[in-house]
Amino acid sequence: MPTTTTVNPDPVAMDVDPPAPVSAADASALFVADVTTHAALLVRAVTLLEPRYVSRVLRATPALRKRLSAAHTSDADADALLARAAAATAAKESPIHAILAPLLAPAARDLLASLLADQQSSTSPASGDDAMAVDPPTSPTTATATKKPVAAPVSTVSALPEVAVYIGLLAVMMFYDRRRHDQALAAAQALVHEIQRANTRTLDALGAKIYFYYALLLSHQTSSSADGAATAAGHRAKLLGLHRTATLRNDDESAATLLNAVLASLLDHKQVEQAAQLVAKATPPGSVTVGAAAGSADGGVPGLPAGASNSQHVRYHYHVGRIAAVQLDYSRAHAHLQQAVRKAPAGHAAAAGFLVAATKLDVLVQLLMGQVPERAEFRAAHMTGGTSGGDRVPAGVEAYRQLVLAVRAGDLARFAAVAAEGKPVFVADGHWPLVRRLRHSVIKSGLRQLAAAYSALPLRDVCTRLGLDAEESAEYMVAKAVRDGVVTGVVVDHAAGVMAHHNQTVHSDGSASTAAADVYATREPHAAFHARTAFALALHDASVRAMRFPDKARGATKKDGFVDSEEVRELEAEIQAALEDEGDDF
Repeated sequence: MPTTTTVNPDPVAMDVDPPAPVSAADASALFVADVTTHAALLVRAVTLLEPRYVSRVLRATPALRKRLSAAHTSDADADALLARAAAATAAKESPIHAILAPLLAPAARDLLASLLADQQSSTSPASGDDAMAVDPPTSPTTATATKKPVAAPVSTVSALPEVAVYIGLLAVMMFYDRRRHDQALAAAQALVHEIQRANTRTLDALGAKIYFYYALLLSHQTSSSADGAATAAGHRAKLLGLHRTATLRNDDESAATLLNAVLASLLDHKQVEQAAQLVAKATPPGSVTVGAAAGSADGGVPGLPAGASNSQHVRYHYHVGRIAAVQLDYSRAHAHLQQAVRKAPAGHAAAAGFLVAATKLDVLVQLLMGQVPERAEFRAAHMTGGTSGGDRVPAGVEAYRQLVLAVRAGDLARFAAVAAEGKPVFVADGHWPLVRRLRHSVIKSGLRQLAAAYSALPLRDVCTRLGLDAEESAEYMVAKAVRDGVVTGVVVDHAAGVMAHHNQTVHSDGSASTAAADVYATREPHAAFHARTAFALALHDASVRAMRFPDKARGATKKDGFVDSEEVRELEAEIQAALEDEGDDF
């Protein structure tokens, strides 16, 4: 009989010593070593013209951001840590030192000056690509055959703009996380100027991150300004200028980031018409449309550049969904919001707030379309605070759930009570105008239930059950529901004051019944099949565009079709890491 062994996870019972705490000096040295390694990867990306090294650096940046913005670290210590990293990676002539020096604390500023003086005295003069002591490959074959893990080189300083912008990105993140918005905005503005001046394609991914925080900090400045509308208009002019430049330079990620920032600013200030015009006209060369992916049959609205990341596509779908909902185009709004929810990284803490906001708006759009959202939407993990399948939802989500129940019941009195009780939540979310439109949806839902339950019903009873003021109002509501197709096979007898079915069958006992309608005699099955087919084709096209293929130039150097298995495994590991960390942008 096999014996079972009980494993005790208690470290004390297993006589396992807990890990020793890391001292502040060791933590600082580890941080500087990690930043130095990332700088070496950036230099390799410039040397080999390989953007995947930049992607690897950006995937590892959130971990460094947490260490810089740790709660137990004071502002002075964080400034000193950033100064050490800047002095260890950027050469003295790099513009990042002039950007950071006025923004750091006095002690960190003095530390940076002393470290730069030591750097100049201890290193031989070098500049640009030779400063990092990275040996460029003699040929593509040599580059792929002698690939080794990147270690911290002996000479770690570089004057490349990529290294300077990366150190500046860490500084902007640190200032923003520590609520030092003025310093973060000053650093972001200076970095935007350096990016525009350098104009290199290896800066595109880093520049998109800088543009994102630059737009975010401008929105913070707008919210704290006395004249918010005028300030926002000036900021949008700057962002549109940067968007035009990024489009001309074929910088897809930056163009998508700036377009989403401008759309967010317009929607925040209730300029929906201007946002719709921007979506219709901002079509960069080589862009793809999102209408097919959203399920529309007319080709959709102009979309983002083909090279934009998934996070930018998600934001774009959400903004277009908001625009369509305000403009009464509920079908298109529902399609875009569904795409935003599906494409957003599920289970990622950074994207939970976005998923909740998109789901709330999608619930309202479904109600305005005459549909009832499924209960599973309110039981998702991001809607219940992290517990998938739970019945308890936060107060901000409970108001929407009660609204769905009121609309489903078709009770105007209950709907009015729920709307009044949840008005603070709806106003805070910016959805109060959409909630006010739901009164007609409540009446339609009630009429649909009455038409299914009764073969004939006096308008007086219709008025009483729906909570309407007069029989004339009930007659007009029934007529409009018939015209809109909410109820079928119903006629209004004005003389008798009765709502009845025109295809009633009277039985021998005096009861009346209605023949069931043949749904397959309508176009509904065709429309449903077309929508599913369009979605499947759009999903296939998006999957093909997202696939990565080996470089033809590098593949041509292989002999007899031999493929480096180590290179394939490394590429697969990078793709898997990108899929796991795609939510860091939220």
